[in-house]
Amino acid sequence: MRRIWIVMLCVIVVTLPAFSASAAVTDVVVVGSGAAGLAAALEARQNGADVILLEKMPYIGGTTRVAGGGLCAAGVDLQLKAGITEDSPEVHARDMLELGQYRNDPELVRTVTYNAKHAVDWIRANGVALEDEVVSYMTTYPRIYWCKGRGFGLAEGLAKACREAGVRIELETRAVKLVKEDGAIVGVIARKANGDEVAYQAKKGVVLATGGFGENQDLFREYAPELVGIRTNNPKGVATGDGILMAREVGAKLVDMELGRIVPMGVAIGQGAWTSAPVALLTEGGLMVNEKGQPFLKDEQDRDLAVAILAQPNHTGYLIFDGTVLQKVGEDSLARIKDGGALVQGSLEDVAVKFGIDPRGLQDAAKKAGLMAPYYAISIEPYIHSTTGGLAINTLAQVLDDKGNIIPGLFAAGEVTGDIQGADQKNALIDCLVFGRIAGRNAAQGH
Repeated sequence: MRRIWIVMLCVIVVTLPAFSASAAVTDVVVVGSGAAGLAAALEARQNGADVILLEKMPYIGGTTRVAGGGLCAAGVDLQLKAGITEDSPEVHARDMLELGQYRNDPELVRTVTYNAKHAVDWIRANGVALEDEVVSYMTTYPRIYWCKGRGFGLAEGLAKACREAGVRIELETRAVKLVKEDGAIVGVIARKANGDEVAYQAKKGVVLATGGFGENQDLFREYAPELVGIRTNNPKGVATGDGILMAREVGAKLVDMELGRIVPMGVAIGQGAWTSAPVALLTEGGLMVNEKGQPFLKDEQDRDLAVAILAQPNHTGYLIFDGTVLQKVGEDSLARIKDGGALVQGSLEDVAVKFGIDPRGLQDAAKKAGLMAPYYAISIEPYIHSTTGGLAINTLAQVLDDKGNIIPGLFAAGEVTGDIQGADQKNALIDCLVFGRIAGRNAAQGH
């Protein structure tokens, strides 16, 4: 009789721990040290959490370091002292929605505007000083306040407050992967400058504040091919889209990835620095030509202007004007361009040789425009100032997946997010501060 052996195999399912014993353990991990990351770290710490802040660069501040340092908010005491009492968070929200061409989410926008004053008061209470003036730029009422030291002053002030509060800051530590366990984000894997990988366990939450993707050509090819090849004014190595890529791997929804703010009248002034030429140089009689010396502009509207220049060889146009135009605009407005060696003065032949413009075409164009010697010229190249698309979040700064559900343990703030600025961006720093605080607070509370 044949024996039939039935072998019972006991399969033991072992759930391996997400982190080894060598992992750094904390309550909240914040990735990125611009305005959003610093605000998140400080707010989380002030809400009782132990916080580790990771920064891939050897310095604090990200793109905030080179930002103008303007903060938009209605109802700040400086505005009231200036006699501006008609402004409100709702008017501010309308301005943001109009500027964003209504491509931004009204609920997220109002979260910014109704919390903006509190964010300004908060940074001042934590050591960031403001200039006394209040100014207007594309706003219904003056509501822009300048940080002393501009963006650098804002970053340094918040970094000092973070250190004094006990936030642990680790520089040259690049987050490369989010750790997901049972559907929730529980930490980060990062890489040190020497190549060593380090794990960080976050018991309450991870905040992504890694900035935009202005340097990531692969993301542009995927989502915004018309922006491929356009240079950015962001510090080299900063705006690489790290947070977007990490979050996408764990199922985060991306929104508005085709949108960004392009500065049409960009001027490279050396060592990676950029500034902008006044559009008034065109409206007061200046001339924009291509390398053939041919005028190519139909009007001076920002978006059409950028599109027209980007369609030229090397994404470049050449702005030609004379002393009469310069007198109308004011020489002071060109100080940075002149100091950066980007302003050329001389004959049309000099200009043609300097920029490689066809001299005959340039002579004809200048004559038709009525320009007279001496001539001035600037090479104009639109640049990407910021990207306004990124991770989908809700008003609690929780990151959402493709189905609109929250990803537990994952928060985001700043330029890494989308749906807030829309098609343009003039309220970036206040957005970073407001949602940075919201992200830090909710992460600390384990929401």
